[in-house]
Amino acid sequence: MSGEPWESWQPYYAIGDFDRAVEYLDRALRTLPSIGEKTNASLETLAKILLTQNRFDDCGELLDRIGSSIQSPKDAVLYAHRCAELTRTHLMARRGRTDDALAHSGIVLNLATCAGDALLSLMGLLTRAELLQQVGRTSEALAILDAAIPDLSGQSPDLYAHAERILAVALAGEGLLEAGGAHYQRARRSTPRCIACPANWSWIGAGRRQRRSGLRRNRGTNGQACRP
Repeated sequence: MSGEPWESWQPYYAIGDFDRAVEYLDRALRTLPSIGEKTNASLETLAKILLTQNRFDDCGELLDRIGSSIQSPKDAVLYAHRCAELTRTHLMARRGRTDDALAHSGIVLNLATCAGDALLSLMGLLTRAELLQQVGRTSEALAILDAAIPDLSGQSPDLYAHAERILAVALAGEGLLEAGGAHYQRARRSTPRCIACPANWSWIGAGRRQRRSGLRRNRGTNGQACRP
Protein backbone atom coordinates (compact mmCIF):
# COMPACT_ATOMS: atom_id res chain seq x y z
CA MET A 1 0.00 0.00 0.00
CA SER A 2 1.30 3.44 -0.93
CA GLY A 3 1.69 6.39 1.45
CA GLU A 4 3.67 7.06 4.55
CA PRO A 5 3.80 4.11 6.98
CA TRP A 6 1.92 6.03 9.64
CA GLU A 7 -0.93 6.65 7.18
CA SER A 8 -1.33 3.16 5.68
CA TRP A 9 -3.70 2.04 8.45
CA GLN A 10 -6.35 4.62 7.54
CA PRO A 11 -8.23 2.79 4.76
CA TYR A 12 -8.57 -0.31 6.92
CA TYR A 13 -9.76 1.73 9.89
CA ALA A 14 -12.34 3.46 7.69
CA ILE A 15 -13.96 0.17 6.65
CA GLY A 16 -13.82 -1.35 10.12
CA ASP A 17 -10.98 -3.82 9.45
CA PHE A 18 -9.42 -3.10 12.82
CA ASP A 19 -7.08 -6.10 12.90
CA ARG A 20 -5.41 -4.94 9.69
CA ALA A 21 -5.36 -1.34 10.93
CA VAL A 22 -3.59 -2.49 14.10
CA GLU A 23 -1.05 -4.38 11.98
CA TYR A 24 -0.17 -1.26 9.99
CA LEU A 25 -0.12 0.95 13.07
CA ASP A 26 2.34 -1.44 14.72
CA ARG A 27 4.55 -1.19 11.63
CA ALA A 28 4.30 2.59 11.68
CA LEU A 29 5.27 2.78 15.33
CA ARG A 30 8.42 0.78 14.60
CA THR A 31 9.49 3.44 12.08
CA LEU A 32 8.74 6.44 14.28
CA PRO A 33 10.76 7.90 17.16
CA SER A 34 9.90 6.56 20.61
CA ILE A 35 8.46 9.92 21.61
CA GLY A 36 6.89 12.83 19.76
CA GLU A 37 3.46 14.04 18.68
CA LYS A 38 3.35 11.89 15.53
CA THR A 39 4.14 8.82 17.61
CA ASN A 40 1.51 9.79 20.15
CA ALA A 41 -1.04 10.30 17.38
CA SER A 42 -0.44 6.72 16.23
CA LEU A 43 -0.63 5.48 19.82
CA GLU A 44 -3.92 7.30 20.35
CA THR A 45 -5.45 5.76 17.23
CA LEU A 46 -4.23 2.34 18.31
CA ALA A 47 -5.71 2.89 21.77
CA LYS A 48 -9.05 3.80 20.18
CA ILE A 49 -9.06 0.57 18.16
CA LEU A 50 -8.10 -1.52 21.19
CA LEU A 51 -11.02 0.04 23.04
CA THR A 52 -13.32 -1.06 20.23
CA GLN A 53 -11.93 -4.58 20.62
CA ASN A 54 -12.67 -4.50 24.39
CA ARG A 55 -8.94 -4.64 25.20
CA PHE A 56 -9.33 -2.16 28.00
CA ASP A 57 -6.04 -2.78 29.80
CA ASP A 58 -4.03 -2.48 26.59
CA CYS A 59 -5.89 0.69 25.70
CA GLY A 60 -5.21 2.16 29.14
CA GLU A 61 -1.51 1.34 28.92
CA LEU A 62 -1.18 3.24 25.64
CA LEU A 63 -3.06 6.24 27.01
CA ASP A 64 -0.79 6.24 30.07
CA ARG A 65 2.22 6.13 27.77
CA ILE A 66 0.93 9.20 25.98
CA GLY A 67 0.21 10.93 29.28
CA SER A 68 3.71 10.29 30.58
CA SER A 69 5.17 12.17 27.62
CA ILE A 70 3.38 15.40 28.57
CA GLN A 71 5.89 17.70 30.23
CA SER A 72 3.91 20.94 30.50
CA PRO A 73 0.36 22.32 30.23
CA LYS A 74 1.28 23.51 26.74
CA ASP A 75 2.03 19.91 25.73
CA ALA A 76 -1.42 18.82 26.90
CA VAL A 77 -3.07 21.00 24.25
CA LEU A 78 -1.23 19.32 21.37
CA TYR A 79 -3.57 17.49 19.00
CA ALA A 80 -2.69 13.90 19.84
CA HIS A 81 -2.71 14.60 23.57
CA ARG A 82 -6.10 16.27 23.69
CA CYS A 83 -7.62 13.51 21.53
CA ALA A 84 -6.17 10.96 23.94
CA GLU A 85 -8.19 12.54 26.74
CA LEU A 86 -11.39 11.95 24.78
CA THR A 87 -10.39 8.31 24.30
CA ARG A 88 -9.66 8.11 28.02
CA THR A 89 -13.17 9.40 28.70
CA HIS A 90 -14.59 6.62 26.51
CA LEU A 91 -12.43 4.06 28.30
CA MET A 92 -13.75 5.18 31.69
CA ALA A 93 -17.30 4.89 30.40
CA ARG A 94 -16.73 1.42 28.94
CA ARG A 95 -15.33 0.29 32.29
CA GLY A 96 -18.51 1.45 34.02
CA ARG A 97 -16.93 4.53 35.58
CA THR A 98 -19.63 6.81 34.25
CA ASP A 99 -19.27 9.55 36.86
CA ASP A 100 -15.51 9.70 36.30
CA ALA A 101 -16.05 9.78 32.55
CA LEU A 102 -18.56 12.60 32.91
CA ALA A 103 -16.08 14.62 34.97
CA HIS A 104 -13.29 13.89 32.49
CA SER A 105 -15.43 15.08 29.59
CA GLY A 106 -15.12 18.54 31.12
CA ILE A 107 -11.33 18.30 30.78
CA VAL A 108 -11.74 17.38 27.11
CA LEU A 109 -14.00 20.36 26.47
CA ASN A 110 -11.57 22.68 28.23
CA LEU A 111 -8.68 21.42 26.10
CA ALA A 112 -10.77 21.83 22.95
CA THR A 113 -11.56 25.42 23.93
CA CYS A 114 -7.92 26.22 24.67
CA ALA A 115 -6.85 24.77 21.32
CA GLY A 116 -9.74 26.26 19.33
CA ASP A 117 -10.56 22.73 18.21
CA ALA A 118 -14.19 22.86 17.07
CA LEU A 119 -14.29 19.20 16.02
CA LEU A 120 -13.01 17.91 19.35
CA SER A 121 -15.45 20.22 21.10
CA LEU A 122 -18.32 18.71 19.12
CA MET A 123 -17.16 15.15 19.83
CA GLY A 124 -16.73 16.02 23.51
CA LEU A 125 -20.21 17.50 23.69
CA LEU A 126 -21.80 14.43 22.12
CA THR A 127 -19.87 12.20 24.51
CA ARG A 128 -20.96 14.33 27.46
CA ALA A 129 -24.58 14.22 26.30
CA GLU A 130 -24.49 10.43 26.12
CA LEU A 131 -22.96 10.20 29.60
CA LEU A 132 -25.56 12.57 31.03
CA GLN A 133 -28.19 10.36 29.50
CA GLN A 134 -26.69 7.29 31.16
CA VAL A 135 -26.90 8.88 34.62
CA GLY A 136 -30.54 9.87 34.11
CA ARG A 137 -29.99 13.55 33.26
CA THR A 138 -31.83 13.24 29.97
CA SER A 139 -33.05 16.84 29.74
CA GLU A 140 -29.47 18.11 30.01
CA ALA A 141 -28.33 15.59 27.42
CA LEU A 142 -31.01 16.65 24.96
CA ALA A 143 -30.22 20.34 25.53
CA ILE A 144 -26.60 19.67 24.55
CA LEU A 145 -27.72 17.64 21.55
CA ASP A 146 -30.09 20.38 20.42
CA ALA A 147 -27.27 22.95 20.60
CA ALA A 148 -24.84 20.64 18.77
CA ILE A 149 -27.09 19.69 15.84
CA PRO A 150 -26.34 22.82 13.74
CA ASP A 151 -22.61 22.04 13.97
CA LEU A 152 -23.09 18.55 12.50
CA SER A 153 -23.40 19.93 9.00
CA GLY A 154 -20.51 18.68 6.90
CA GLN A 155 -19.13 16.43 9.64
CA SER A 156 -18.31 12.73 9.43
CA PRO A 157 -20.99 10.01 9.36
CA ASP A 158 -19.70 8.80 12.73
CA LEU A 159 -20.80 12.05 14.38
CA TYR A 160 -24.25 11.85 12.80
CA ALA A 161 -24.50 8.27 14.03
CA HIS A 162 -23.49 9.33 17.53
CA ALA A 163 -26.16 12.03 17.63
CA GLU A 164 -28.79 9.66 16.26
CA ARG A 165 -27.82 7.08 18.86
CA ILE A 166 -28.29 9.54 21.73
CA LEU A 167 -31.70 10.51 20.42
CA ALA A 168 -32.67 6.88 19.87
CA VAL A 169 -31.92 5.93 23.47
CA ALA A 170 -33.66 9.03 24.84
CA LEU A 171 -36.85 8.31 22.88
CA ALA A 172 -36.81 4.61 23.73
CA GLY A 173 -36.33 5.50 27.40
CA GLU A 174 -39.50 7.57 27.22
CA GLY A 175 -41.39 4.63 25.77
CA LEU A 176 -41.32 6.00 22.21
CA LEU A 177 -39.98 2.78 20.79
CA GLU A 178 -40.98 3.29 17.18
CA ALA A 179 -39.37 6.74 16.98
CA GLY A 180 -36.34 5.53 18.91
CA GLY A 181 -36.01 2.59 16.56
CA ALA A 182 -36.11 4.92 13.55
CA HIS A 183 -33.19 6.94 14.90
CA TYR A 184 -31.37 3.72 15.79
CA GLN A 185 -31.66 2.53 12.21
CA ARG A 186 -30.45 5.89 10.89
CA ALA A 187 -27.42 5.62 13.15
CA ARG A 188 -26.65 2.17 11.79
CA ARG A 189 -26.99 3.38 8.21
CA SER A 190 -24.90 6.51 8.75
CA THR A 191 -21.62 4.64 9.09
CA PRO A 192 -20.36 1.24 7.90
CA ARG A 193 -18.53 0.71 11.17
CA CYS A 194 -19.77 0.97 14.75
CA ILE A 195 -16.74 2.01 16.76
CA ALA A 196 -18.50 2.25 20.08
CA CYS A 197 -21.79 0.41 19.84
CA PRO A 198 -23.18 0.58 23.39
CA ALA A 199 -25.08 -2.25 25.02
CA ASN A 200 -28.25 -0.15 25.12
CA TRP A 201 -28.61 -0.47 21.34
CA SER A 202 -29.62 -4.07 21.91
CA TRP A 203 -32.56 -3.17 24.09
CA ILE A 204 -33.74 -0.59 21.57
CA GLY A 205 -33.86 -3.41 19.03
CA ALA A 206 -35.62 -5.63 21.54
CA GLY A 207 -38.13 -2.86 22.17
CA ARG A 208 -38.90 -2.60 18.49
CA ARG A 209 -39.56 -6.34 18.34
CA GLN A 210 -41.75 -6.07 21.41
CA ARG A 211 -43.69 -3.28 19.74
CA ARG A 212 -44.27 -5.36 16.65
CA SER A 213 -45.69 -8.11 18.85
CA GLY A 214 -48.35 -5.89 20.31
CA LEU A 215 -47.00 -3.05 22.46
CA ARG A 216 -48.43 0.32 21.29
CA ARG A 217 -46.91 3.25 23.10
CA ASN A 218 -46.31 5.89 20.43
CA ARG A 219 -47.04 9.34 21.85
CA GLY A 220 -46.93 11.31 18.63
CA THR A 221 -43.31 11.90 17.60
CA ASN A 222 -42.49 11.00 14.03
CA GLY A 223 -38.82 10.15 14.43
CA GLN A 224 -37.44 12.91 12.19
CA ALA A 225 -33.77 12.62 11.36
CA CYS A 226 -31.17 14.34 13.50
CA ARG A 227 -30.02 16.69 10.77
CA PRO A 228 -29.22 20.39 10.96
